[in-house]
Amino acid sequence: MWAEFYEPEELELLEALGFDPAQVQATLASVNFSDEYSFALPDEAVPMPFKYLRLSARIATAGGHSLVGYRTSPCLAIVHEGRTYCVNRGLRASALEDASALSRVLGEGSIFPLKVRYPATGRTEEFSLAAN
Repeated sequence: MWAEFYEPEELELLEALGFDPAQVQATLASVNFSDEYSFALPDEAVPMPFKYLRLSARIATAGGHSLVGYRTSPCLAIVHEGRTYCVNRGLRASALEDASALSRVLGEGSIFPLKVRYPATGRTEEFSLAAN
């Protein structure tokens, strides 16, 4: 799991997780406090209110392919052969394009439903573009 720095209050969250405040400040300053800088977090960070938290995911397609990716709140990102395919229920047209592209690459009629497991939480879910 990892996060991207977004708000100054997140420095306190990192300190609560045991990170050295001076080292965190120095590291973030070295990237100009960019919100494009991602950093790894321990599993204990799952319930914390980071604005941009990404949970690593192990994903099985309907056709049985095993893939990796990550989940943000609305989006499941699937990584295959150096490309990231994003399936986001809120961006249905784009999600359908990426899902179709991944289906073609994998040689599957459809990747859905996806079976997703989050190692940091042990939680599993079935993911599709249908509303939940």
